Amino acid sequence: MSHAWKMGRILKDFLYGELASGRRPTGRPQLRFKDACKRDLKQMNIDINTWEAAAADRSAWRCKVQKELQQFEDELKRQAEDNRFQRKFRPLSDAPASMFGYATFLQLHILVTDNTGLEL
Repeated sequence: MSHAWKMGRILKDFLYGELASGRRPTGRPQLRFKDACKRDLKQMNIDINTWEAAAADRSAWRCKVQKELQQFEDELKRQAEDNRFQRKFRPLSDAPASMFGYATFLQLHILVTDNTGLEL
């Protein structure tokens, strides 16, 4: 029984060991510059099939890219603020009233301050 197990182990090491020491690196192939540009254009809602024609007019292309980039960054900031708000102000679970969490402290602090930050 142990002989068959050792033979299986040796065969497995031989077959899979070749992949680890071959010329190709392990893992995902690296992105080409063109692939990274296409990914970024998609994220900024620029059509990847017609971007080359749009880029021929440099001033219009620059305006378009700056506008789309600003919208993309604004959306990222809005998502980050929404995530932060959900983290900080999530409702407390069925905890006793004597246990105040940090979110409750912030909620109470916001209730007792006006928009200028001065306590009422």
